Amino acid sequence: MLGSFVLSAGYYDAYYKKALQVRTLIQREFDRALEGRDLILAPVAPTTAYRIGEKTSDPLQMYLGDVCTVPVNIAGFRLFPCPAERTGTACRWGCSSSEKPTARLCSTGLDMPLSRRERRTVKMSGKDYEMVAGLETHVELKTATKIFCGCSTAFGAEPNTQCCPVCTGMPGSLPVLNRQVVHYAIKAGLAVNCRIASYSKEDRKNYFYPDLPKAYQISQYDLPLCENGYLDIETGEGRKRIGITRIHIEEDAGKLIHQEGKGTLIDYNRCGVPLIEIVSEPDFRSVEEIKAYLRKLRATILYTGVSDCKMNEGSLRVDVNLSVRKKGEETLGTRTEMKNLNSFQFIAKAVEYEFRRQVEALEAGEEIIQETRRFDQASGKTFSMRRKEDANDYRYFPDPDLPPIEVSPDLLRELQAQIPVLPDQRKKEYVKRFGLTDYAAEQITLSREAADYFEQAARRTRYPKLAANLVLSESCG
Repeated sequence: MLGSFVLSAGYYDAYYKKALQVRTLIQREFDRALEGRDLILAPVAPTTAYRIGEKTSDPLQMYLGDVCTVPVNIAGFRLFPCPAERTGTACRWGCSSSEKPTARLCSTGLDMPLSRRERRTVKMSGKDYEMVAGLETHVELKTATKIFCGCSTAFGAEPNTQCCPVCTGMPGSLPVLNRQVVHYAIKAGLAVNCRIASYSKEDRKNYFYPDLPKAYQISQYDLPLCENGYLDIETGEGRKRIGITRIHIEEDAGKLIHQEGKGTLIDYNRCGVPLIEIVSEPDFRSVEEIKAYLRKLRATILYTGVSDCKMNEGSLRVDVNLSVRKKGEETLGTRTEMKNLNSFQFIAKAVEYEFRRQVEALEAGEEIIQETRRFDQASGKTFSMRRKEDANDYRYFPDPDLPPIEVSPDLLRELQAQIPVLPDQRKKEYVKRFGLTDYAAEQITLSREAADYFEQAARRTRYPKLAANLVLSESCG
């Protein structure tokens, strides 16, 4: 219990890291206990309730009163409290085979019907299934003008005041590639260990939505600018390498504004804003891994200065491709895609819900449909939007109006020299030079400003670990 709350740099390895390891062991023990079972009935306290104030002189006894619920809470399972009546009559779980399962709370006499998901939660949490997820992260580049024209990219302008014939796809208009977009994309690729292609091209991706006035998006298909990169992440399970398939440049679409009673309006200010799409391998097996990757990716991009990564303004958005399969299987299941998630909290909730939904569907003998789904923040659920296309459905072909992109060795060396010392490099230095724990170094380096501040403080003190604690508490929360 103590270790779960100890996050300071000096005590991470001694307490918090060990607490995470113990938590994993407890979860596995519950998983084994729940194989073939739906519920475990257990007391919530070792003794009957004591009178108010009776144990105030003995706080240890008060904490020991929680000993029966601590393991379950650490494991993260759902609890339904069922206190016994004062007469000593025990409460009842379940019912006859003809009734719906209910939880009877004796203190109120209230029957709580359990949903199908709730009845299966414990069974599903036994991890008979595993998720397989890959991310498509869209990062808006911090250029002054759009990717193919001279319109401003400033956020928050009046609708349709930052657009022209090029970004709205008027007949006769021709795109001209913004050179800074290519440079920024290369820097991002170098920062995540990608190979930079000396020759790439741009393609037309055809689909029909009102926020895309040309009826196609200029993107990259078979010859992207950056390929075969990776990021190393750390979770309670240890270190893991996440593969990055590719990074390609593309233009953003416009914004649909849905107004009750007025229909749907379109703002083309965002149309043509330069993006890079960072496509990961399907290497994720948990929400924790997804969050660790996104934190590391966002920090790395911020270090390079190519984007502000403001999720609330849409300059970093995530599409999650997720499928499930039985543990031990190698074949991938049918995936669904959840579009345009713009906060770590929503991403975690969407992934958790979609995983449960797919497991439940498979257990019920239902078919998973390859589709695009949206996450509803209010309900915490995902809903079907449309069938998900395959690559062939987009009818890619090279854009005839744009020449190929050629990257010279001299340009590559020039851009490589502009890459600052990145989080992983700083982390190694802080552990070796200042004696910080891996956790403290990781958290500090996720913010370039916090890392810069710590380095200045560490040079001026004989106690760098204390400086790290200060930075962690004040700058990193």
